[in-house]
Amino acid sequence: MSINLQIKFLFNHNVIIFVNISTIKLEIMNKSYKMIFGALAIIIIALTTVLYFQHTQNQEIQQGLEAEKDSLTTNLLKLRDEYHSLETTNDTLNRNLLEEQVKVETLLKEIKRVKVASYSEISKYKKELGTLREIMRSYIKQIDSLNTRNQMLMAENEEIKTQFTEEQKKTSELSEKAKELESQVALGSRLITEGMVIEAVTRRDNSTKRARKAVKIKACFTIKKNAIAEAGSKIIYMRVMGPDGFVMAKSPSDIISVEGENVVFSAQRELVYENQDIDMCIFWDVENELVKGIYKVNIYTEGYELGAAEVLLK
Repeated sequence: MSINLQIKFLFNHNVIIFVNISTIKLEIMNKSYKMIFGALAIIIIALTTVLYFQHTQNQEIQQGLEAEKDSLTTNLLKLRDEYHSLETTNDTLNRNLLEEQVKVETLLKEIKRVKVASYSEISKYKKELGTLREIMRSYIKQIDSLNTRNQMLMAENEEIKTQFTEEQKKTSELSEKAKELESQVALGSRLITEGMVIEAVTRRDNSTKRARKAVKIKACFTIKKNAIAEAGSKIIYMRVMGPDGFVMAKSPSDIISVEGENVVFSAQRELVYENQDIDMCIFWDVENELVKGIYKVNIYTEGYELGAAEVLLK
């Protein structure tokens, strides 16, 4: 008796187990041959079962590795976005961040090129991902530290600006007060007159009210004591204005500045002031016969007016 036996297994179109037992001539002549045949059939079935389960297990493992690969890709994409979101004004940190972004992109491309991943490759990629995460955490700490420091510096800068503004304001106020005090001192240091008397004088040095008899116009007054005034030589000026409004002047060049304005003067006299009351008179010599009317007299020194008075001549 002869038996021709062929066994073929197909799993998922990927793995083919082909067993061909051809032309096995068995002469079953007794009971022992039947036992051998039965044992061979059992071995074939057992082998087929083992191979089937191994294939199934391999599929499950490969699916798990693919899932790990997909998870790595997702985490790398997330890491890349996190790197993109990091911002700093520090040029060195920016360069380092860019280098790490390039590493992430390189790892992503490498994983995409892998068709069938192995445990060793997945393990290597996980390790690289962990390293990139740790590096990013260190950069986040550095950026946070820099941002905190920048905020502190900005706060300090604002505080300094505020203090500087306040100091400027105080300085300005002090300067204004100093100017005010200086102005007050300047005003307080001016000479003051009292008892000013204006009269016309004849050739015999007698006082007269007659315009035609006058040969001089005399102004007499007392300069008062002033402790803060500057002592020393001073020039006292007299201006005489006639009834017609014209100033009696010897020369058009006889001009002084009074409170920022040019004033023509008629006569002048030097005085030594020693911060005490001092009486003085100043004269203007009549050149032409005076006309009737009111003659106004102003007394000046050091750019300000000491006093004014007038006299009526008939």
